[in-house]
Amino acid sequence: MLDAGTGIRELGLKLDEEGVNKLDLLFSHFHMDHTQGFPFFTPAYHEGTQINIYAAPWAEHSLAEPFHRLMDQPSFPVPFKYMSADIRFHEMNGSSQLGDVLVRSQLLNHPGGCIAFHLQYEGKTLIYLTDHEPYGSAQDQEIRDFTRGADVLIREAQYTNAEYQLKRGWGHSRFDDAVSDRRDRVWSEEACHYTSRPSARRSVSGARVDRAAIPLWVLEARYLSRPGR
Repeated sequence: MLDAGTGIRELGLKLDEEGVNKLDLLFSHFHMDHTQGFPFFTPAYHEGTQINIYAAPWAEHSLAEPFHRLMDQPSFPVPFKYMSADIRFHEMNGSSQLGDVLVRSQLLNHPGGCIAFHLQYEGKTLIYLTDHEPYGSAQDQEIRDFTRGADVLIREAQYTNAEYQLKRGWGHSRFDDAVSDRRDRVWSEEACHYTSRPSARRSVSGARVDRAAIPLWVLEARYLSRPGR
């Protein structure tokens, strides 16, 4: 599982139905839109379930601290300590083998820090790259190299060019940034570009899809977990 936005609630109910009791949850970072679904993730309340949480080292703080804060008063009535699952925290710094999946990470440019994930399984690769503002320097080549050759690329496309002029430095990409790697020959079989803004109009992004010349999904993050979307 990648991050814990609101869609993780419905996922948790599905996992309960299927009797899944061992889970790996990878966090890109701990901003609210990536964690707010976790208090409603029902497997975390089941004794006998093991949840391994992977995230980048967070300065001098423990990785558990954001979850205690998230579920502390007055924000949430049930403290994190009352979750009955066996929740274990692991620092993601470089690469980890999670069962049959090899996971590598890459630092991104976002206030407070953020990491992208490169997941490889049976010769196929998925890249999850969210909350990143291009550096505008040679460092951008590191990101291109990290995403090169992905079979599926999930990447944010937060702003139009006009919006970006007002929000430069906020740590997010333009749609043009998201598709430019294709023009720079960073190949992907399929790309899923999304925005987490409920006010975003898909028609605005959709008008730009032809420039990518690749199979492309343009999505709003709030719909990602819903069937038929």
